Amino acid sequence: MTREDFEVFAVELGKTAELLNEPLSEVKVLLHFEALMDLPLDAVLAALRKARATSTYCPRPAEVRALVRGDPDERAEIAWSRVHQAIHNGVGGYQPIDFGDPILHAAVTAMTGWGRFYSLGFYDTEPVTIATAKKEFIALYLIYLKRGAPASTPHALCAKAAPVFPEPQKLGDGLTEPIVPALPPATIAPAALALPQERIGPERVRELLLARTAD
Repeated sequence: MTREDFEVFAVELGKTAELLNEPLSEVKVLLHFEALMDLPLDAVLAALRKARATSTYCPRPAEVRALVRGDPDERAEIAWSRVHQAIHNGVGGYQPIDFGDPILHAAVTAMTGWGRFYSLGFYDTEPVTIATAKKEFIALYLIYLKRGAPASTPHALCAKAAPVFPEPQKLGDGLTEPIVPALPPATIAPAALALPQERIGPERVRELLLARTAD
């Protein structure tokens, strides 16, 4: 999210707090916004709506983040399905492939890189070899979900150290999309835009909420 998203976010948080009987102060609104700025606006709004439908209390930022990101085990399984899709399509041999997920890239890199995965697509690969790679990948994916991807994690993966076609191919370009697509990349705002420049007090939040309800 960016500073321009604040009013829409404040309205949605105001609706959630009102429904779930949570006192909402200026400081709370700003702190929630600051804590969630690295997530896409649409994903945060969807998470707040889901909280209103399923929760009995107003979610804290960590709980909103969990709603956006989903269950870690499910995320790891989805990541593997995307990797398996790429293996099946034989991509990443001569042109780098970008999954748009640094955690996925970190797990692949920890397993010696995309060359190992690319070879899993060969016709003589034993099922047990694929099953072993899946188990190792999921374990590493869960570890990096907690720790974060290392700074050295590559932005794209390729079986060849010197790709024939250097421009990375994003998953989805000429491929069948996975059943559950990856989350859109988060927009991290510069520090200067970390908080709105104008003061947004409870009265302003109330005005925004009333205006949105009238629409």
